[in-house]
Amino acid sequence: MNKFFKLIKIILQTIFFCVFLFINQVKGIEKIYTSDSLSNYFSGVLALDNNKLKDSYDFLKKIENLNDKHSNYSKSYIESLIYNSKYYEASRYANLLRKKKLNFYESDIILVSKFIKNNQYNKAYDYLLSLEKEEYSDLEILIHQIILSWIKVEKFKLNLNDSQTTLKSLDTRFKNIKNINSVFLNCYFDSPKTQESFEKLINNKKTDFSRYTFFYVNYLNKKSFFEKANLILNKKLKVTPRNLLLNQLKLDINNKKSNYLKNEFNCKRVSNIIAELFYITANALSSQSIYSYSNFYLHLAIFLIPDFFSYNTLLAENLTIMGNYKKAKKIYSVLSKGGGAFNWHSSKQLALIDLEQNKPDKAIQIIKNSYLKIKKPSIYQTYDYANFLKNNEKFNQSIRYYTNVIEKIPKSHELYPKAKDGRGISYEQIGEWKKAEKDFLSSL
Repeated sequence: MNKFFKLIKIILQTIFFCVFLFINQVKGIEKIYTSDSLSNYFSGVLALDNNKLKDSYDFLKKIENLNDKHSNYSKSYIESLIYNSKYYEASRYANLLRKKKLNFYESDIILVSKFIKNNQYNKAYDYLLSLEKEEYSDLEILIHQIILSWIKVEKFKLNLNDSQTTLKSLDTRFKNIKNINSVFLNCYFDSPKTQESFEKLINNKKTDFSRYTFFYVNYLNKKSFFEKANLILNKKLKVTPRNLLLNQLKLDINNKKSNYLKNEFNCKRVSNIIAELFYITANALSSQSIYSYSNFYLHLAIFLIPDFFSYNTLLAENLTIMGNYKKAKKIYSVLSKGGGAFNWHSSKQLALIDLEQNKPDKAIQIIKNSYLKIKKPSIYQTYDYANFLKNNEKFNQSIRYYTNVIEKIPKSHELYPKAKDGRGISYEQIGEWKKAEKDFLSSL
């Protein structure tokens, strides 16, 4: 039955693409057909739609000269370049489109990103001013405005007051974005209000800005305010004990790693701030299940700061959800070398992918090896391990680790009822009915 539906889907996609091409680009389709490139175009777009990113690039690359006649090809091709991390090839192609006046939002933002990365702020400024934005969405207009504002700060060497005025002109609907920009602006100028603005942001009770504790602690440590940095970090981890970025930061500080796993971020560099803007956008799109476009912005963020290690976590998560397990596994394998917290997170995700691919033995081995390598596992790591064992019918083993968690925490702890319930299920599965009932009752 599944094969039947897959066949129907392929047939419908084929009809759709053929009709779409015929109606919208009669001259273009003639060129494609007569040049024997229809197969490459269709295969490239279909591969892109099915997250076969390398295949999509290989097919579309063969008909690169099609941009004059077929704007839809240009968009598909430039997406395939970005998704395959071919950034300079993408910027070269974007520049070609600009010269032929065939540019569009994605090609524009790629070209501007290249200018910013190369510190060519004059070029970035002139190009942004030259753009016609009639076809831009509200989100695209906002991104254009923010990038232009930051480029003005850098290009014209604005002071703090003038820079604040420039950024205040942003659309009032995007209050959180404005707050983040305000914090980075204070950090950029190293103003006396930098610490105050960071603390106001990370302690916001309406929105979770705990991520920005990383940037604040990073700032404090660079100022040699080590004691305060440690205090801020520990305080935030009590509130968000599962925050991956902060847990790894704590391990790095304890191990005296000055580069924070290559999570190098500098608020005095406009390129870094723009990269974080792209990440915010990607995160918002991912939360709305718009994973492909989320990945577009993530790749731009990685292009601007390749040393900011943690951007890859969201990219791998998106790819996993999209079913691109091969590329997701590759990213997680790299992330696993980034430190203890990243290793444990990556191992869990790799194990889940193996389960999805019907490889339970391999999944269990991966997570077992990772857990046993942790010198002092946290109660959260032990609880996760116990849960994984229970969910994969290793009930006797899971009881041992649930018990380990229960004995180390008070009844008021958030994990107490969860660990009791998990252990109760495991007891029930092995026929220990009285122990199971006791755990179930106490979990309430």
